[in-house]
Amino acid sequence: MDPRVLVVNRGHHGCLLVDGGRPLAWYPHLASALELARLLADASALRHGPPVQVEVRDHGRPPRRIPGDG
Repeated sequence: MDPRVLVVNRGHHGCLLVDGGRPLAWYPHLASALELARLLADASALRHGPPVQVEVRDHGRPPRRIPGDG
């Protein structure tokens, strides 16, 4: 099974947090979007759900994976 991926799409007008193609939240700054993405990833791990990866995608650059705390 493929891991769940939370994606933070960063653009000129802010950051959009996306889960499985569904937009979850918009933030003006990357730090706030990453905070929610990490919180959701940690909550999923606590529920013994599938592993969750967090990625940041900047326009025109390859995605970069954000390491988790665990």
